[in-house]
Amino acid sequence: MNSLIIDFIKDQSCASICYIDLVGKPQCFNCMYGFDFENNYLLFKSSNDSYHSKNITPNSLIAGTILPNKLMPFQNIGIQFNGITLSTDQNLKERINTNYYIKNPLSIAIPGKIWLIQLNKIKMTGKLKGFGQKITWERSTN
Repeated sequence: MNSLIIDFIKDQSCASICYIDLVGKPQCFNCMYGFDFENNYLLFKSSNDSYHSKNITPNSLIAGTILPNKLMPFQNIGIQFNGITLSTDQNLKERINTNYYIKNPLSIAIPGKIWLIQLNKIKMTGKLKGFGQKITWERSTN
C-alpha cells in the first residue's frame, strides 16, 4: 500500500461505513477506527445492540470513506474504500483488539464488539502532488 495512504489513515480517526442491511436497504454510520497495517484491515467497535451490529454479518460487502479530522477549504482530500467483513479466530481477535485500543484507548471502557473489514480497494483523492491527483490500491488476489 502506498505510504501516503497509510500515513493518511494513521492520522485520521473517523470513518463512514456503508452496507446493505438484512432487508436490502442501504445503511451508513460513522465510527472511530483502528487499522491493522500488516493485513490492511480496518477495525471498528460497536455495541451489540446497535442496528448495524445486528445487520452486518461475516462476508457483508462494505464501502466507506475517511476524511481529514479537520476539513480545510480547498483541500479536497480523502479516501474511498470497499471491502468485506471477516469473522475472526481467537488469535486474530487478540491482535485486532490490541491494534484498535492502541488508537482508541478510552473505548476499552465501552462494551461492544470489534469488527474487522478486509480492505480490498482504496482510492485516495486530493491535493497530493498537485490538484486532483488520485492514488489507488487494490488487494492482490494471490
